[in-house]
Amino acid sequence: TERIAGLPTYKIAFIVVEIADHPSRTGTPGHFAIWGRVDSKSSLDFFTREFGFPYKLVSQFDIQAGTNTYKASIAGELRLHIEPLRDKPLDGNGVVDMLSIRPGTGLVKTEVPFLTQGYFGNVVSLHVEAKGDLVLDLLKNAKPDWSLIAEQQIFSYSQLAVVGR
Repeated sequence: TERIAGLPTYKIAFIVVEIADHPSRTGTPGHFAIWGRVDSKSSLDFFTREFGFPYKLVSQFDIQAGTNTYKASIAGELRLHIEPLRDKPLDGNGVVDMLSIRPGTGLVKTEVPFLTQGYFGNVVSLHVEAKGDLVLDLLKNAKPDWSLIAEQQIFSYSQLAVVGR
């Protein structure tokens, strides 16, 4: 990340919703971030200032990656355990339009071209502790339809384009 934005290495988790009738140039639906957690103040400042993403700083952000299991715990709000389905590899690419509301600018989008390699996953467990967070409260009884473990992912953000005010 230091090469792309001058940011220190950081951990981030975020939740997006797909935007109906807003496909990117490769047909992938547009995304709008509704929740996020990051463990670096300078990264949080960047994502908030540049994109208006609704992320918050957390001090506890643990990820354990093993050969056959991946576990994450984020600020006591989310605990997740996923096992990769090694018989279901994913080698994908595309472009996602990330839409957000940038302070002082309005509705903006940035194209995010990506390459990813990994596996679909089996969600062994997902525990959500909402702690008053409205987005997490919506998800506390959710059952994921699918999961993905991206063992290698490359992406970049294009320049922002103003979509509306």
